[in-house]
Amino acid sequence: MNTIERPNRAVLSDALDIFRDVMRPFIINALKRVRGRSVEDAIYDALSSYQVNEFQHRLEVNGGNAEAAIDIGYFPNLVRRNWKREVFGDQFTSDMTVQDKLRIIVQARNHVSHPETDDLDPEYTRVSLYHIAEVLGKINASEAKGKVEKLRDKHFEPAQPKLLQLDSSVETESDDTETKSKSKTRVAAGDLKPWREVIPPNVELIQGTFEEAELAADLQQVYDGRASATSYGNPVSFFKQTYLTDGMRSLLVSALRRLGGKGGAPVIQTKTGFGGGKTHSLIALYHIANNIDALANIPADSDSAQTRAEIHRIIDDAKWDTKARIQPTVAVLDGTYLSPTDSEVTENGDPLNTLWGVMAHQLGGQEAYNLIGDAARRQDTAPLGAQLDGLFEHIGPCVILIDELVAYMLNVGEDALGVNYTFIQALTQSVRRAKNVVLVVTLPESQREAGGVQGAAILATLETRMGRIETIWKPLETGEAFEVVRRRLFGNEPNKQERDRTCNAFLAMYNRSKKDFPQGVHEQRYLERMKACYPIHPEIFERLHSDWSTIHEFQRTRGVLRMMANCISRLYRSGDTSPLIMPANLPLDDPVFAGEFDKLLTGRWDPIFTEADSNGGRADLIDAKQRRFSDLGGAARRIARTVFLGSCPSGAIKGIDVTRIHLGIAQPGHRISTYTEALSEMRGNLYYFYTDDNRYYFHTEENLNKVAIDRADEFSDREINEHIILEIGEAVRTHRSKVITCPEDLEAVPDSDELRLVILPPDKLLPTRSSETDEATPAALHILTHCGTAGRTHKNTLLFLTAKTDAVRDMKEYTRDFLAWKSITQGERRIQNLTGERSNQAQANLRKADESVRNMIPKAYRWAIVPDQLDPQRNEYSMISEQTRVLENGDIVESAFDTFKSREVIIEYETQESLEARLKEYVWGDKDHISVGDLWNLMTQYVYMPRLINKEVLTAAVKEGVEDGTFGYAEVYDAELQAYRGLHFAQPIQTVNLGGLIVKSEIAQVKPPLTLESLTPILQENMWDNGQTHVGVKKVWDMMPAYVDNNQLEAETLIECIEHGVPQGQFGYATQMTDTAEYENLFFREALVPGIVTFDGLLIDPKEASVKKDKAKLGSKRIVARKIVEGELSLDDIGDLCQEIIGPLSTDGGDVTIEIIITAYKEDGFSQNIERSIKENSIQLNIEVQSTNE
Repeated sequence: MNTIERPNRAVLSDALDIFRDVMRPFIINALKRVRGRSVEDAIYDALSSYQVNEFQHRLEVNGGNAEAAIDIGYFPNLVRRNWKREVFGDQFTSDMTVQDKLRIIVQARNHVSHPETDDLDPEYTRVSLYHIAEVLGKINASEAKGKVEKLRDKHFEPAQPKLLQLDSSVETESDDTETKSKSKTRVAAGDLKPWREVIPPNVELIQGTFEEAELAADLQQVYDGRASATSYGNPVSFFKQTYLTDGMRSLLVSALRRLGGKGGAPVIQTKTGFGGGKTHSLIALYHIANNIDALANIPADSDSAQTRAEIHRIIDDAKWDTKARIQPTVAVLDGTYLSPTDSEVTENGDPLNTLWGVMAHQLGGQEAYNLIGDAARRQDTAPLGAQLDGLFEHIGPCVILIDELVAYMLNVGEDALGVNYTFIQALTQSVRRAKNVVLVVTLPESQREAGGVQGAAILATLETRMGRIETIWKPLETGEAFEVVRRRLFGNEPNKQERDRTCNAFLAMYNRSKKDFPQGVHEQRYLERMKACYPIHPEIFERLHSDWSTIHEFQRTRGVLRMMANCISRLYRSGDTSPLIMPANLPLDDPVFAGEFDKLLTGRWDPIFTEADSNGGRADLIDAKQRRFSDLGGAARRIARTVFLGSCPSGAIKGIDVTRIHLGIAQPGHRISTYTEALSEMRGNLYYFYTDDNRYYFHTEENLNKVAIDRADEFSDREINEHIILEIGEAVRTHRSKVITCPEDLEAVPDSDELRLVILPPDKLLPTRSSETDEATPAALHILTHCGTAGRTHKNTLLFLTAKTDAVRDMKEYTRDFLAWKSITQGERRIQNLTGERSNQAQANLRKADESVRNMIPKAYRWAIVPDQLDPQRNEYSMISEQTRVLENGDIVESAFDTFKSREVIIEYETQESLEARLKEYVWGDKDHISVGDLWNLMTQYVYMPRLINKEVLTAAVKEGVEDGTFGYAEVYDAELQAYRGLHFAQPIQTVNLGGLIVKSEIAQVKPPLTLESLTPILQENMWDNGQTHVGVKKVWDMMPAYVDNNQLEAETLIECIEHGVPQGQFGYATQMTDTAEYENLFFREALVPGIVTFDGLLIDPKEASVKKDKAKLGSKRIVARKIVEGELSLDDIGDLCQEIIGPLSTDGGDVTIEIIITAYKEDGFSQNIERSIKENSIQLNIEVQSTNE
């Protein structure tokens, strides 16, 4: 079975094992210094509820060994919750970032424990290993740190084959120091010659300036004379309406010099205009070559005087001899106009269907055409050097303009490509040999514009054939723009061996870590680009011309030249020894260089230059903190320069991603992970440094994080406390009935007999360390003893919850953050026009800060203060503080009450034995009874009494005590009779009222004599209240010994009580119950027949007796009257029935139904006519008729 290889996960897992085994004993030893707590308790107090359960299980599995039971996942909480000076604070020198690193390490452990399909990201793995090593270094575990570093270096710095067959080296960190050692594995920056030694700059050449000015034009129309005279056709009008950019002027000067035999470029390849546009530049060159004398002789006093002056400046710069009367000829070969199939011919009928034929004919007519011989007449043979040399010697000064050459080559067909390539190569060589010939060729700017795959191949071939000798004029946004800059700024060719060695070393670095760099830079063509750009890294040109050239004011040639001239001059004078000039080397601290960017930008960029690249700037301060940053030449400053170059504000996409940053900063021998750490530091410390969708950039708007930091410091402690109180109130809103939240006036806490939890305000806290003042205990004591201007009565109903100073200090910082972000996004001080990513960032930070405050409440408010009174005779109270457990749901009230219940600070169940003990100790004395309400008041008033959670706990204890005979319960005490009414003892009772009496057991056991007054409640409580409607007299007699004094109990007394009670309505009496469930001889509220009461009789619930007695007075429920009539029924008979029978029944409220039945019989049967008539009549009378033969 194949297994997925995950080498990054494996090395990180090994490092985590080392880290765990060293950190465990370190943490245990540190926790032993926690005062007043065992190691296990200190662990429990720090962990979440889930972790507590897990730790308990792990502790059991490991035989009670706490060191073996603690997991890496516990480390952040253990350190965080015990961040005391004498525990972890000293060890980590109060470096709070250690806590962040521990959380990162835990996340790494989780990634290792739960692997995905792919291996871990190498950069993530590398940074995690650095964090592990750094924490181990903090605890002086140098041996373990060294092991982790060896794992890291071995995994990420493996031995490589020698590059370029050269001895090479790389910087590596030793196990315990940051000294550098050499190992022959790779070419490092220190092994490569500085650029300054390979190709010294030529300062004299840093003077060419170019500017873009695009105009639409058609060169072929101008040549044919078809162009508008006012715009393009007339040379004077053309120059009068044309803004001569520096690029165009340089082109014209160079061409005139060449034509005059005074230097100048012989071959010029252009891919677009130099500020004025490709076609516009060609037209300008066409006009000035064809009309040099006319343009030179524009009248000085004409409306074209300015144009005359400009032309004369060009002539003067070119050292053109106007007296020599040199008249160059011009050939225009437009690739989109000419075709191999053209039918045009010379005056002698020779074909004009080849570039060379058309060129020769345009330059010198038929005579010139004939000079290149048969080649002019054939498409399969091109003229070579000797023929072309002869042609140019014959023609003299001339300009050859070949426009859209690739388009022409696409049209000639594959068979003719080779001969045309040969012509172009021979042409460029011949033009160079000539002294007064200029060749200008235009090519597409990109391969895509060349016309697909075939066009790209043609373009590449042409560039190869022409690139050996031509001068390339093109804008700096293209990939080849470096030629202009390099030729202008560096006068000599570089030492190619050293150049190649450097470029190959960079390419090898890009290949070793492809994920760290942009796509394509590890390919061979990028190597060629580096060589062509040398000593300037191609990324500088890429950013200038891909990003900065989008700014309208950006001078694509002159600006780049000036920028790079300043940059190279500064670096050269400062002794820069870098192998290449990279974005990371750009001297933003140089005012002249930075000014080139500043004048292109809107807003205030000076603070950004200062922050990014100045001594004492924020990036510099980051470098100063870490030696490994400074060893790289200032990792943060290098990143800042690179990011600035990618921060052009006019781009559609802001900034550059991390791979582009790496491309601009990394040199052979540099560790990417070090730059990653520096980048992380910059995100939190630089004011103008932004990240958006993993892209980094600078912006003139201050980073919102900085605004938040500044505003956070503006809030007063009172404002902070007010918000914390609001958050606590929200957290406990479901418990409002039993919580008093942060009373501003300590004496305003209500005096109630209900149990309340008082959460103390955030300025009334317990001290974290002995040097701090305890503000919580005195506040709780004051509330306990005071209510308004008087003393508090119900002291035993108050419990308190507070926090310690360290926890609230952290919570206040989170609150400051929240209020700061709230002010940024809401209210009068909100930042206007906060949109897009900045708005999303602000809202996210607001939510995060709010969540942090809410999460801190259960972590902070977990200290209970419980009042205690040791001596009931003295009004002195002690306040005991104890820690509550944090519940998973974060409910601080539920957590506090759970703790109170588990430690019996509050009582949910009071036993009768405990209650009796309290009664004996504090109540009975000379008392025989106490009301339930008075006892409840005693319990709520005196702290030494048990603290019951509510009254129901007391009434439940009373019920149990009465039932098992611990004490008695009576409804009321009759002082006149000196007797208890409704007394219960050693029997169940249903209800207990606050007005009811708890009776001392020895008093409750004295039974009353049998009287009507004692018999009635016995029947009520034991019979009627239980739902019984009657009971036998015999059963009542049998019950009496349990309720009355047996010494005075006689049957005659019971009978006398019945005889007196029935007339009074206390109960009813019947001799027996019939089979129909009726009482026989029922008596109620009437005198009994003498002697009728016997033990066989029944006593009846007075309610039941009353109902039955009333029913006995009623007649029958149903009355049926029938009358049988022989023959006819008269109307008088019907009237008598209604008056005498139906009327009285209805009047008495009865429901009366009258049913009339007519029965007729005839032995031999009724006639059919009669029967049919009866049925028809019955329908009309709505009478049901049935007939049978029976």
